[in-house]
Amino acid sequence: MDYDLEPELYFKEPEELLQVLTELEEQNLTLVQYSQDIDESLEDINKREKLIQDKINSNIAFLLEHKEMLKANCVREEEKAADLELRSRLFSFGEFKSDAQEKLIESLSKKINQVYKVCIGDADVGSLNPVQKLVKVESRLVELSDLIESIPKENVETIERIKQKERRQKLREDKMKEKQRHQEERLKAALERAVAQPKKKLGRRLTYRSKPPSGNKHELLLVKDTRTKSLEEEYFFT
Repeated sequence: MDYDLEPELYFKEPEELLQVLTELEEQNLTLVQYSQDIDESLEDINKREKLIQDKINSNIAFLLEHKEMLKANCVREEEKAADLELRSRLFSFGEFKSDAQEKLIESLSKKINQVYKVCIGDADVGSLNPVQKLVKVESRLVELSDLIESIPKENVETIERIKQKERRQKLREDKMKEKQRHQEERLKAALERAVAQPKKKLGRRLTYRSKPPSGNKHELLLVKDTRTKSLEEEYFFT
């Protein structure tokens, strides 16, 4: 190796070194700022994801409640339909008059309208007949059931557990309130009895009655009188 060669100088002036350091520092600051921007973006994404997940869970809970409500409504309507079927048979045999039939049909139509408004809304309430409304309610129930089945099973199970826990908690609270109300009623009744005026006793006051003489004493006196009479007869007639 030739040591006589003069080494190459990368910087001829001190200002050049300062310029390079300044550029590196600026690049470093740019990278730091870029990293902070990425962190903020990730945080925003996580927040949006959480909001979306909460909204999905809320929608699942609403759909489950709506499904249960629709099932309950369908059960009630099926019971009413069975009752109406029986009544219609009675109508056909002349058990009811036409006025009673009209009142019953009107009452049934009102009930169907109530169920339709809860399940579908106020749209087309006046333009559809009762049978068409029931068909739309049934279609809505099937639609909600299909939608719930498309949701991931673990999400549905989680929401169902939460709802069951809430129902159990509400049941316990209702029992505690009922127990407290019962205790308050008992306490109120006891206080009313305590402050009530004593009732006056009616009729004669009970007094102590002496015990009647026993039969043995009466027999003893009778024997004594008999002996005395015998002695007197012997004295006067002998």
